[in-house]
Amino acid sequence: CIMVPLSPSPPTMLRSQKSLRSQKSLRSSKSMRSQKSSDSLDGDEPGMWLHPLHLQMQGPVPLGLDGLGAGAVHYNRGQQMTYLARKAADGDFESLVVKHGQDGQCSVQVKKQDLVISSNDPDDPDATAKVSLLFAEIICVAVKSVVSLNQQILEGNPAPQYILAVAPRNMSVDRDQGMRSSSSLDSWRGGSTSEISSAQKVWLICIDRCDSSQVERLLWRLSARGGIRWDLDELYKLSVKPLETRECGSVFLGQAIHESMPSKVSVMHLHESNAAQIRLELGFLSCFREHRHIQSVLGCFCSSKAAEDNDNADAQPQVAGKQLQWSFVSDTTFDTNLCQVLTARGALPQDEGLVVICGVLSAISHLHLHQVVHRDVKAAHVFFSPSGKAVLFGLGSAVFCRDPRAPELVSGEPGGFECDVFATGVLLYLILSNTLPFGGGDVSLDMSLIKPCEVKFPLPAFGQVSGGLLVILEALMEKAPQSRPTARRSFQACWKMLSSAARIQALSAGQICPVQVELHADPNDASPLLQLLGCS
Repeated sequence: CIMVPLSPSPPTMLRSQKSLRSQKSLRSSKSMRSQKSSDSLDGDEPGMWLHPLHLQMQGPVPLGLDGLGAGAVHYNRGQQMTYLARKAADGDFESLVVKHGQDGQCSVQVKKQDLVISSNDPDDPDATAKVSLLFAEIICVAVKSVVSLNQQILEGNPAPQYILAVAPRNMSVDRDQGMRSSSSLDSWRGGSTSEISSAQKVWLICIDRCDSSQVERLLWRLSARGGIRWDLDELYKLSVKPLETRECGSVFLGQAIHESMPSKVSVMHLHESNAAQIRLELGFLSCFREHRHIQSVLGCFCSSKAAEDNDNADAQPQVAGKQLQWSFVSDTTFDTNLCQVLTARGALPQDEGLVVICGVLSAISHLHLHQVVHRDVKAAHVFFSPSGKAVLFGLGSAVFCRDPRAPELVSGEPGGFECDVFATGVLLYLILSNTLPFGGGDVSLDMSLIKPCEVKFPLPAFGQVSGGLLVILEALMEKAPQSRPTARRSFQACWKMLSSAARIQALSAGQICPVQVELHADPNDASPLLQLLGCS
């Protein structure tokens, strides 16, 4: 069922962080004030309410695309939804006139990863449901005129200015994959997703009067939370040739067609065509979007151009996963990765290298906190902002720790978090020496090809590296996985190795998020930030 009763969300993500903060509640509460809240949208979110067509039966229920005639007219979901939303905007269905906020009308809000539908009926105030935005297609059309609404607009009753269509994709889940739920990622986690349900349901949402830029901001926020848009070609003109080709896809420069859009964006056309794998990656990106050292995207787009360009234009193509083009849109800030930096500059000085690895460890520690293994930590997946902040990319390989696809990289035995810690040790070794610890000269080498053995620190490459840091390196690359420190402990050790001047510089330049420093602090120590400032 697409709509489920709303019960208190398992606050595992918050609870896990609270368990860290409770040890130093005053210290962490102050630091957390600087983090962006993900519970709700900005104050300019337009008013929204459920189309009355959903209330014809008992309780709000989704509509079927085929039942409303959309399935017989257009062949892909984007066109089906546009057709349906346009019919609603033109007044072809029941009256849209339900006064915003009146009894019996359901309001709609965006909270975390969901659309929350709440009843305003005083006889049933607890009637609330939620619709997951992850991998749900979203289409928005404008209501052209009040006349098109069958002249049913009554004076004083607001009419919608836009109709938003939201069509969640039901994913059938293979429960034999052994992944167990343990966090607020539960709404989309569960196993290897093998196919998409044939059921095509849609929600029609009325948007109150507002300007086009306000609606566009709403659509970007929905997409950042996992919603799929179909209008990339209407928003951006892409460069003819890709700027670069990465393992996961080809990156194009997008120039905005309208002034209300971000003027330039990076558009990655994914090589991956499996909808289940893209859904998993998009879920990680949307859930971890608030972390300053983890990759985030502005939105995800889909198109079926490959299907439409068949030789037989009159034939109705079967829109299969391999025929769809999936694209992630992000800002153009992160255009330099660690491979490029090391190629241009060579090995980095100790303090500079430690700042980079602290950013990476902050990201990995956060993933591990939520039972996620990255599985592909390497130089090609570490990108830099203009300030020098390190951000970890490459979540396309990430899995939950109980997924059998998370092996110990060396022996093939089941493993998890220790793989990421080992790969981070190799990365730090590479940063300090511009060489790999176990042979090979390709800095973009896949960490899974590296086998642990006795780590050596040849001169002169490690001549300027302190003895304490060498001990940390050895621990990270310990042959026995169970003997390696956790990512959180590794962050603590590397942060303490930094000089006071380097810490202050990293924090003031925005290279390290202060919140992460506080969250990773040893509970037995005073606040590291207060210590740094000489206040404790």
